[in-house]
Amino acid sequence: MKNIESLTRHVKDAKNSFLNGLATKADLLKIETQLADVKLKYREASNRVRLARMFLNQAIGLPLES
Repeated sequence: MKNIESLTRHVKDAKNSFLNGLATKADLLKIETQLADVKLKYREASNRVRLARMFLNQAIGLPLES
């Protein structure tokens, strides 16, 4: 989560740099792509944790969503 917050700030800085002519559109797109990739990986990891909990609950006889 810390990485997402850091990259979000970096995107904001890159946008300001782009608007002021200090960075290229490619620079901005690269950072935005990195942020999107990190967010996707975070969601995937969260889903894997949820699925693992469901399998554990099933194995020990608890409701899946407990």
